[in-house]
Amino acid sequence: MRILQLNWARIWHGVAEGGGVNGYCQWLALAFTRQGHEVSTLASGRTYSPDPEQPSAIGPTHIVRHDDWLGIRCFEIVNSPVLAPSSWQFADPEPEIESEAMNEAVAGLLEKLEPDLVHVHSLEGFGAGVIDVVRRAGCPVVMSLHNYHTICPEVFLLHGDRELCFDDEGGLR
Repeated sequence: MRILQLNWARIWHGVAEGGGVNGYCQWLALAFTRQGHEVSTLASGRTYSPDPEQPSAIGPTHIVRHDDWLGIRCFEIVNSPVLAPSSWQFADPEPEIESEAMNEAVAGLLEKLEPDLVHVHSLEGFGAGVIDVVRRAGCPVVMSLHNYHTICPEVFLLHGDRELCFDDEGGLR
């Protein structure tokens, strides 16, 4: 089976980047690889490069292939319109919902890899629109809810990383 895992952190960094979620992604990818599955990972939201034509601007969104890590193919979206971790995106939340550049990048990788399953570990760095991209590609998608990011942009139901959040005030908070 060809499996593509999505998580904002790079898998080879483990818990040092992405905490327990990325540690879990590592473990799961390695277990699937040992069982003979073909595993690829896609990270996003952390790497940015300038536009060669306008060095003061960020370049176009694109995917790079990193060296394989312990038999796992590693890809990363560079110049993602969605920053990770999610707290970096607060000033511009719209791409977390939908981003054409993100959708095109993910669709291109899906066409290239033809995965049998996409396992989304986090929408941080990707945005919710990628779920529809995967489904339009005809690929089953599984999502693990490792935290509250799907309902709370601060991930842990805390306001300002210090105060329990019982009400999002209609999204204003």
